[in-house]
Amino acid sequence: MTNIGDFPFDHEICSLYFMVYSYNYWDVSMSLSIPEKKIYLIAGNGEWSISRITSQIDFYNTTSYAYAFDSGAFNIFMRREPHFYIYVIVFPCFILSFLSVIGMFCSRNRKEDQLIKLSIGLTSLMSIAVLLQIVTDSIPKSKTFPLLGVYAIVCVFIIACGCAVLITIPRSIDEPILKKYEQHSSTILHHLHRLSKPHIIWHLFFQAANLINLIIFFSYW
Repeated sequence: MTNIGDFPFDHEICSLYFMVYSYNYWDVSMSLSIPEKKIYLIAGNGEWSISRITSQIDFYNTTSYAYAFDSGAFNIFMRREPHFYIYVIVFPCFILSFLSVIGMFCSRNRKEDQLIKLSIGLTSLMSIAVLLQIVTDSIPKSKTFPLLGVYAIVCVFIIACGCAVLITIPRSIDEPILKKYEQHSSTILHHLHRLSKPHIIWHLFFQAANLINLIIFFSYW
C-alpha cells in the first residue's frame, strides 16, 4: 500500500501473504508468530525504518468448499526517514526564500534598484526549480501530489509574488522630501513612520508567509 500524499513523512504498509495450494485447508494448520524481542525494529535500509509488524490468518471460502484455503499475512508498517529531504530540499528552499525576500525588500523600491532586486528573485526561482527537479526524481509518479512538492511550490509562489510586488507597488517618496518630513517629526512618529514604509510591510509579510509555510510542513512530521 503506497500513499505519498505526506511524502517525506509518509507511512507505508508492506503485506507478505503465505498460502498453501497443494493441500486442503484441513490438512495444513497455519500459524504465525512474531519475535517478542522485536529485533526487527533496528532493521532498515537508511530510508525506511520498521515501526511494527502484525500478523493475521484469513480463511477464504471459494465456490467449492473443497478448494477453500487459509492465508497468513505479515503486515510490515514502515516509516520513511525524512532527514535527507529536509537537509537537501526543505532547508535550502527556506533559506533561498528568506534571503531573496531580504534582497528584494531590504530597502526602498527605487527605480534604479528595481532591476537588481528582480534579478535576485528570478535567480532564486531558478535555484528552487533545480530543487524541484530533485523532488520529481525522488518520488514515484502518482495522481497524489506530495507534501514536499506543495512546500516547494509555495516557496516559488512567495518569491514570484515578491517579484510582482516590486513591479506593481509605487516607488517610495523621494529622499529630500522624506528627510524634510523626518526633521519635523518626533522620535516616536519617526519610528512608526519607518515601520509603516511599504517595503518594510511587504518584507514582514513575505517572511511571515515563508515561516508559516515551513511550520505547516513540519506539522505533518
